[in-house]
Amino acid sequence: MLGIVGIFAVFVFLNGSVTVTPEVTVAPVKLEGKKPLILVYTPVFGRMQDDFLDGCPFADQCELTLAKDRMPESDAVVYHAYDFPDVFPFQKAEYHFKNVLYTQENPVSVIKNAKRSPHNFFHWIMSYPRASHLSAPYGTRWVDPDTAKRHGFPSLDLPYDAESIFANKSISGAFWLVSNCNTTSKRETAVAALAKHFRVDIAGKCGTDSNIKSLCSEPYPATCHEVYEKYYFFMALENADCVDYITEKYWSHYELPVVPIVMRRYVYEKLIPPGSFIAFDDYPSPKAMADHLTYLIGNQTAYLEYFKYREQGWTRAGWNSAGYTLAVCNLCEKLLSTPPMPMPPRILDVKKYFFKMAPCQMSQFTDKWSIQT
Repeated sequence: MLGIVGIFAVFVFLNGSVTVTPEVTVAPVKLEGKKPLILVYTPVFGRMQDDFLDGCPFADQCELTLAKDRMPESDAVVYHAYDFPDVFPFQKAEYHFKNVLYTQENPVSVIKNAKRSPHNFFHWIMSYPRASHLSAPYGTRWVDPDTAKRHGFPSLDLPYDAESIFANKSISGAFWLVSNCNTTSKRETAVAALAKHFRVDIAGKCGTDSNIKSLCSEPYPATCHEVYEKYYFFMALENADCVDYITEKYWSHYELPVVPIVMRRYVYEKLIPPGSFIAFDDYPSPKAMADHLTYLIGNQTAYLEYFKYREQGWTRAGWNSAGYTLAVCNLCEKLLSTPPMPMPPRILDVKKYFFKMAPCQMSQFTDKWSIQT
């Protein structure tokens, strides 16, 4: 048994300044050959979760705890960005456990909404960008047909034939379910410009037509698939356009016989099947985009091209499968690495680091695009 006796301090934030509480002596303990211990220090959106290793192939090789008094013996300590504590435990450089920032929110939201965190505290970021130290995307990952065969991933068995795709089509337009009406990306501005030339039905809090606004509310199910399937397109627009940031706005509906419309191609083109989506920035103006969407509605052959990827064998990586472990399972796998990895350096300013890792565009594109004729 290895014992390291050190000083355990905490940072406290008061009125925007950082103060240090009185120091207390603790003795982190590392047992040779023991399972890596992962402490989930904070709730996730207010709820403590002890199920992070469910379905993980390494679940029996790591231990998960919510008990903060076990921090001294932990190998990693996870903090969810939106639930940052008012008091951050801080360890000396010689301590062996790694502090992990966990978030699936984009950097703009984290910088705006998360509480302050001390500098030189976090070692790793567990999030959606491919550049993250630990992978925690929405919706696992798409894999190409060759990779799917090599790993033995099963087909998703999604329809791509004309009969299935057009079976429920009755509205020549796009559907958008949205409740955040004033966003960083100004997606609402771009949609309003497109809607001058093409039908876009908006449900949710941002809708203006009372008949459409209530669609997908109770008694409809949360996913509201039967409404989406009536349309040719659906809006999968994020509140901020950030590298690799693809959320449930896409993942909740990708399997439907409806073509997703996104804002910026660069965000998606390396993460979802090519030829399976339409981007606002594919077009020089709202009118040009509207003309092409109208053309696709009138040309079944051209429209069906957006579903070719299904026939080709694109599929999703198996949940927590080899090479595609996610979030705390990915953390467990990393802690089990042989030989053990050295202690990583601390990140000076984790929020700035995160923004640099996954840079975001503000409203530059939509402001300019929306006024083109």
